Amino acid sequence: MKESKIVNLIIVVLSIISFGGCAVNKKVHVQKGFIHINNIELYYKVIGKGEPVVVLHGGPGLDHNHMLPLAELANNYKVVFYDQRMTGNSTGIPDADSITVNHFVQDLEEIRKQLKLGKMHLLGHSWGAALAMFYSIKYPDNLKTLTLLGCGGASTEYFGEHFENIQKNTSQEDRLAMKEIEQSDAFKNKELEAFTKYYQIAVKPLFYDQSLPERECFTYGDNTAKHQQAVSELLMKDLVEFDIYDQLSSIHCPTLIIQGDSDPSPCEGTYKVHKHIKGSKVIFLQDTGHFILHESPEEFFAIMRKFLKDEKSVNTSIPEEIEKRLKSVSF
Repeated sequence: MKESKIVNLIIVVLSIISFGGCAVNKKVHVQKGFIHINNIELYYKVIGKGEPVVVLHGGPGLDHNHMLPLAELANNYKVVFYDQRMTGNSTGIPDADSITVNHFVQDLEEIRKQLKLGKMHLLGHSWGAALAMFYSIKYPDNLKTLTLLGCGGASTEYFGEHFENIQKNTSQEDRLAMKEIEQSDAFKNKELEAFTKYYQIAVKPLFYDQSLPERECFTYGDNTAKHQQAVSELLMKDLVEFDIYDQLSSIHCPTLIIQGDSDPSPCEGTYKVHKHIKGSKVIFLQDTGHFILHESPEEFFAIMRKFLKDEKSVNTSIPEEIEKRLKSVSF
């Protein structure tokens, strides 16, 4: 591996700045740029100072923009965002040799080393939670804490039910709207506006409140529009038979698992992850879907701040209906 080179821009911003709709009420440092790894460039953005909280976005194939509400933690922590290879502002090679779980794990490790983060708090959402688990299994000693949002499990066991639930939650009107966009030249040419319009509809069944995606107005980068499908398909091929439950026992840092009670991903998978990570805490938020940061921000940040400050202050919380459902399952 060639020695990585960091190109960055450091900006000192005064007063109140907004990241993804979140106000950071302090003098805050923003550092952004690219890390060069084996002929690709990974775009990163660091906001704030303090212990590092590294954020892994979902997808596969999306970018860091939908995770920007976490900049709210920058008043007390160094929050590190980056675009995974071939997404957002990052580059990559669209082939099966480059788009693998192992490369994504090594990209994260290179981010940690080149930004000199030392031990870090690691947080992943959805696919990012799966990536966080893969990384934590390989590099358990590099973590202060681990937070998994909407992880849905650690195998393909519940994939079928997850996609069935999405189909059930998609209205006929939305199906027709997506089909119309899919048939447009703009979408076939992977134009950003068409991509954004399509995914604004496509993510609706992942929300408890399906009107929220239109109000949130998610944004994506040009590379995301161009490469999301390819990245997703290549990684899903790499994950086709993955099952890492038995390896989760190697994770020994304080671990917090949060899932919405209306997430299409079955609660059984999330709870099974909890049972396989010793000492972990699991919390199911009520009236919340897959995008926890956007649907239950106040509750999430209250829990997250407590966990980062003192992990022992956070306890497992499972709504009665989910608890009854879990009792019928053998883990």
